[in-house]
Amino acid sequence: MDDIRRISHRSVSVSLLTRLGVSDDSLPVEARSREEALQAIGRFGGNAFIKLPWSSSGRGVFDVRRLNRSTLLRYVDGFIRRQGSVMVERSRNKVSDFAMLFRCAGGKAVFEALSGFHTDAGGRYLGNMIASDDAIVSHLGIDPRGWADPLAGAVSSVIAPYYDGWVGVDMMTECETSGARLGIVPCVEANVRMTMGVVAKYVYNRLGRNMLLSVKTDSRLPAGSVDLSPVASSPGMRFVASPTAGSE
Repeated sequence: MDDIRRISHRSVSVSLLTRLGVSDDSLPVEARSREEALQAIGRFGGNAFIKLPWSSSGRGVFDVRRLNRSTLLRYVDGFIRRQGSVMVERSRNKVSDFAMLFRCAGGKAVFEALSGFHTDAGGRYLGNMIASDDAIVSHLGIDPRGWADPLAGAVSSVIAPYYDGWVGVDMMTECETSGARLGIVPCVEANVRMTMGVVAKYVYNRLGRNMLLSVKTDSRLPAGSVDLSPVASSPGMRFVASPTAGSE
């Protein structure tokens, strides 16, 4: 359990990025005091996010630029009090979110598929693309699969020795300030679990159509949707595959 707790911590992204040869100047910082957190935020020129070390689906993620100083200090102090530290990461000129899905077994990670997903302005999860890898690449406007082998090696070193199962490495495309060229951020965080991206791949293999997988909390579903909820799902919450533009 200690190993699972350690590899589920957001600081594991630093280990993965280091093994990928990413510059120290852009690495996230784990701050264990208010002073360290403020120093890291200043290092990124105030263009930063603070994150709880353990959280999911975009919860516990806050854009420093949207917080006044008193709220920022309250969040930082609360994060450190509850979980021992706070992660500080440089903000990016994000264009799209996506992930690479790996399966770990016997101490080795193997790349399985891409996952395209959507978040709101605060980084909270909204839904997953139900689509082929080629369709996801078309959506991104750049092919990230050249990172598959290096990332598989990094995950094999950092995570696979302690865990068998799915791992989703969240990534993003970003553009230069001028917006002229896309680049790839090869690791934002690693999710040591079966993610919604894995579910979306299974659904695509079954339906063979480009759709959007999301969680609905109301009783009305968009026309043409497929309700994927298990019979014993929580009342008022359903997993739904909805048509998107270009659905076949």
